[in-house]
Amino acid sequence: MEKLLSREEIIVIEKEAQNPWYRLKNLVIIPEDYKSINSVTPKGLIFINGNNDTGLTHINERHRHSNGNYKLTKGKVTNPSLFDLKSCSLLDYEKIVDEVYLNNEKIVKGLFDEYKGYFGGELYNLILYKDSRIVHTLYPQKKIFNSSKRQLIKYVIGKMNATHNIFDNDAYTVSISYIDCNKIDKYIFKFRLIPKYNLEELWIEILNNKEHHDVALFIYSKDLNVQDGKYPDYLKRIFTSFELGKVEILEKLIEKIERRGLSQFSIIVNELFKLSK
Repeated sequence: MEKLLSREEIIVIEKEAQNPWYRLKNLVIIPEDYKSINSVTPKGLIFINGNNDTGLTHINERHRHSNGNYKLTKGKVTNPSLFDLKSCSLLDYEKIVDEVYLNNEKIVKGLFDEYKGYFGGELYNLILYKDSRIVHTLYPQKKIFNSSKRQLIKYVIGKMNATHNIFDNDAYTVSISYIDCNKIDKYIFKFRLIPKYNLEELWIEILNNKEHHDVALFIYSKDLNVQDGKYPDYLKRIFTSFELGKVEILEKLIEKIERRGLSQFSIIVNELFKLSK
């Protein structure tokens, strides 16, 4: 069930938003809960911290380029419209909502007031809580900033993290999981960067499968070609590739494993990765 603001909470938030502190652009606010105010725009629109269903948290989780293009929404894999990578900060959102709010007529839809308008040549939907200036959500109407078509329809990217182990050949490891609609890890890609041997390895872990035990399988190794001290930049490029959805070959690997089974793993890897060299 969606957790939206109650009418009583809306009244309290709008009263609190009159504090001029919330309009200061150099003010860093640490939110206490979903009702906390993150900022008030020059035109008086209010961004609350929110949760998965409303406010800034909802906007970022659903419409920002993070963890790939596909999201989990109410237990289903969806493909919502995404912001341009260059306009996905709170300051960017503030500029967009002020422009859309001031120059367009509202459309009342149940608990909300909806505005549609252009900013920077792109059409956006702005939805406020009815008869208030509290932002429920904001998103581009078209999917022009989404990446190209992908292979997977059952999974989305889950956790992404990096570690550095000085006791394991001083290796860096990037782990990126794919989860199902129940948020259960099904696949984890692990990129191991080993400076000592100037080597990059890629592994895949296949988890929580009813047909076999959890397994970790080697995909490839290749020369790393990274200058000393540049490993964090290399790790960042790996993360960015997943965030932008530019990992078609890895998602094809998952799709082919699901369709053809683990007995074909070596053949599948040879088919896919000899093309990427």
